[in-house]
Amino acid sequence: MVELYRFVPSFIPKPHTWGKFDSTSPITHFLILDFKDMSPKLPDPKPFCSELARLHRNSVSPTGKFGFQVTTTHGKLPQYMEWNSSWESLFRKMLSDLMVLDLENNGPWKEFQDVYERALTLVLPKLIGPLEANPRTIKPCLLHGNLWDGNQGTEYETGNIYIFDASSFYGHNELELGMWRGTQNRINSKVYIKEYLRNVGISEPANQFDDRNRIYHVKFLMWHSAHHPNDVTRQRYKSQRSTYSSRSHAYISVSAYENMCYLVDKYAPWPNGNSDEKPKET
Repeated sequence: MVELYRFVPSFIPKPHTWGKFDSTSPITHFLILDFKDMSPKLPDPKPFCSELARLHRNSVSPTGKFGFQVTTTHGKLPQYMEWNSSWESLFRKMLSDLMVLDLENNGPWKEFQDVYERALTLVLPKLIGPLEANPRTIKPCLLHGNLWDGNQGTEYETGNIYIFDASSFYGHNELELGMWRGTQNRINSKVYIKEYLRNVGISEPANQFDDRNRIYHVKFLMWHSAHHPNDVTRQRYKSQRSTYSSRSHAYISVSAYENMCYLVDKYAPWPNGNSDEKPKET
């Protein structure tokens, strides 16, 4: 929150102090910000997206790399953000870490693990790699990292919009929009993405924007899955060999599995097609 406040103080409640309680069971930390009496209504797209774009434009990575200087958290789960000069490399590590956390919390699912691994090894170089293919470069932007409707509010007195409860790091600015793809987040109208892109523009290659948004959305689905055991955004899946219980919210229409299958089919098809290599839902 301090890092965010440095670049857009009009968009962040001012941080005052933070620390750790003496009690150790459970380990508990605190953060004190300016109090803002806010409405949870959806933000006005124009000022909201304008301020978010200003954060991404104005922020400067202290190392010129992607990552963060300390381990941050997304909810209660750690984000290991060692500095990395390659966005593709850091994003692959983020997805790999999320799969490890998901398996720890929800158990194995071979079909999903196979598709996921294929996406990381074969899809990412074709989908995220071109962002940094010579002569292209992308700027490491400071991201909020968890910008759903519950982490923003409009102050009653002034009408100013504020964001909070961040999971920040320096990354590709379009990752921020991955959270807005899912129907579980009320900030899901295309008007928000259009308004944001009106301020910032689309990274090249522009024709891959929607597929990048899809795989960035998978990052947030995997976080939700790992964060909520037995309530996973993988979606129900059945095969002749095993049955997986439904562990998805009813309002999540497209699972991480389905998104990964779509991207693998498009960028790295299975050698023998769907019949032998990829499981079918029954």
